[in-house]
Amino acid sequence: MKTNDKNMAVIRHVVTYVSADGSFGGPLSVAIAQTRELACQGNTVELLAGWDGSQKLSIPGVTVRLFRTWRLGPSFTGLISPGLWWYIIKSRSHTKIAHIHMGRDLISLISAYIAMLLKVPFVVQTHGMVQVRRSYIVRMLDFVTTRRIFRKSKSIIALTEAEIAEVTAVAKSDVRIKLIVNGVSHTDTSDVVRNQKRILFLARLHPRKRVLEFAAMCKILREQNLDFEAIVVGPDEGDLSALRAYIKANDLDAVLSYRGSIEPGTAVKTLAASGIFVLPSFGEIFPMTVLESLVAGTPVVTTRDSGMAPVLSALGAADITDGTAANLAASVTRLLTDEEYRIAMVRCGTTAITNEFNIQSVVRCLEEIYALDDQ
Repeated sequence: MKTNDKNMAVIRHVVTYVSADGSFGGPLSVAIAQTRELACQGNTVELLAGWDGSQKLSIPGVTVRLFRTWRLGPSFTGLISPGLWWYIIKSRSHTKIAHIHMGRDLISLISAYIAMLLKVPFVVQTHGMVQVRRSYIVRMLDFVTTRRIFRKSKSIIALTEAEIAEVTAVAKSDVRIKLIVNGVSHTDTSDVVRNQKRILFLARLHPRKRVLEFAAMCKILREQNLDFEAIVVGPDEGDLSALRAYIKANDLDAVLSYRGSIEPGTAVKTLAASGIFVLPSFGEIFPMTVLESLVAGTPVVTTRDSGMAPVLSALGAADITDGTAANLAASVTRLLTDEEYRIAMVRCGTTAITNEFNIQSVVRCLEEIYALDDQ
């Protein structure tokens, strides 16, 4: 490990939102993992984020600065944080680089735009959140801000070749893009008691995450008289009422329950307490919860409509399905009843983290990007 030089310029990561319900999910998890490892490697690191005013967040070796937000529009898109933006302005002289975890929300877009105007070196990481859209408003936003930010950044960090294509299409010009996968580090879960019969859904209750397909899977498992307990964890983004109605209509209360949200940074231990993690969502670019499940030693059942599916399938690190309740149920049934198969999948998952998705390799790539001369 390098010696930490407290006088060196600061690497500042900016992420949109920290809240008690963990609703910003993946990008925040990525930022936490990256900043923690950057600090471990001797860098002086800060994490700046919009904030709900209540949730605490600490990262070993990292200075965390949380700024109150106000909401001008729906979801994360309309959040603003003048305090965060002012901090970027006043700290510009000792910023080595700003790493903006950027979507089409006002907090991250304006943060990147400020860095661009002040000539603060910056990179952007889009997490699959910047895709081509037909909306006139989105196209105007891209014309005014997004394209300029992309063109002026030292680099754009993308997770998959498909994301590179989307970013290039939005930029409408040659931009510097670096393909870097997400990474995770080992987390001690020795104090967690695992329930091998527990099946976990851990995601936002948004239609794209398909919690109702998870519920339908549970109905099939109960009809097969399997011994299991299923829990749903995550903030409601539209599907909670429908989930509760489905549970009641199909008399699933004894096997399926909703447990609310978890705090940021606690996903690995939540996963480690479960026997199987099921993510039935479509349109995932690179779900961090899948990597966190592999670190936790919890087998993963997910869909082929994910940027991670090909490599996970090739490595035998997850069960890849077509996303239907029947296919999800078949995979879960095998994991519940075939101990040898479950152990082999966990072993492959551990190997995948070590060889493909370790945070040390990710941070080495980030440090190389940060050190690039401006072109």
